[in-house]
This record gives sequence, C-alpha cells and structure tokens, in this order.
Amino acid sequence: MINPKKTKEKLSGNRIPELLDIKGMKRVELAHLIGISEAHLSKIINNKTLCISLPIAIKIAQGLDEPVENVFIFEL
Repeated sequence: MINPKKTKEKLSGNRIPELLDIKGMKRVELAHLIGISEAHLSKIINNKTLCISLPIAIKIAQGLDEPVENVFIFEL
C-alpha cells in the first residue's frame, strides 16, 4: 500500500498560455472572469509562485472550461 504522505506531486508547469490561445482569450479576460489580479495570474503562468491554492487552481480550470489535470502539469 502506498503511503500518501510519502507520495507528493510537484507542480511543474501549466498549459494556461496554450489553452488561452486555443480559446481565443487574453490573460486579463481570464483574470477578471475568475476574480484574481492579472499580476497574480501572470505569476502563476510564469511559475513565479511557490504554490497555488486549490480554490485558485479550480477557478482557473473552470475559467478555461478544462479539468484541473489538463491545465496544470504535475510530476512525482
């Protein structure tokens, strides 16, 4: 049995720019849609933030109409 405390996934990137392009959206539109600042979204997109809260990750995914696992790239 795998011990969940020993198995950690690390956020290694995201597909937000690619998905924005596919959907014809701009960063500022997504930021306004989900209720965060454009600066905060930019930090997330450019991997400049050490962690992202689950509610924010879910809002981004919902704003892009994608499952969270399609927006963010995780590695073990």
